[in-house]
Amino acid sequence: MGFVDGQNLASIELKQHSPIIKKLSAALSHLAAHTSSIPGPVNAGSPVGYLWSEYGARGSFKSLEDIEVWFNSRLSFDNERLSFQEQDSRFCHLDLARRNIIVRPDNSISLLDWASAGFYPRVFEYWCLTYLRCFDKVYAEYLAEAMESPTKEDVEILTLLNKAYRINQHYVPPEVAEDTIMLLESLPSGSPPQFVPAVDVASKTGGCLFLGE
Repeated sequence: MGFVDGQNLASIELKQHSPIIKKLSAALSHLAAHTSSIPGPVNAGSPVGYLWSEYGARGSFKSLEDIEVWFNSRLSFDNERLSFQEQDSRFCHLDLARRNIIVRPDNSISLLDWASAGFYPRVFEYWCLTYLRCFDKVYAEYLAEAMESPTKEDVEILTLLNKAYRINQHYVPPEVAEDTIMLLESLPSGSPPQFVPAVDVASKTGGCLFLGE
């Protein structure tokens, strides 16, 4: 794999290079113009990235309804539900950190790190900016202002995606919990599970393993 010639956006003063943000916004709109009837990564694999927790989705999806079920299984802890019925699957990058953007010598831009990219509701790209605000507030707000404003429905979904993200930080998915329990049970009696995540196997709630506050 070769290198992309240019300057990393992380090293550029944004106030002096506002056209770059507009170019990035235009590039994201161009990506979003591409749609698919089947959501997820281009290779039809399992989605990964911030929104899916460190474990990833651990499975592929055949429809937006499948993604709905995945998120609602998390939101059930708060008795909440979201719907993607008014959404469609558009191509999103989903890792817009400045380190992943190169400004070329001709002032064009290149996007790096496509591991999280795929066909998802466009609101997922907006959520990515919400996440980035925690680490790079000025940049995230500049880009959010340059992009098309989210709809009222998008804002409602963003709130629920934030809740799902927080729940993902506290609960291990059922299939991961089962693997962990089997691993613990396979250890010789009295063996310290030094390489096993610190989880409370006895604290299963709604099919997930609770990690605690």
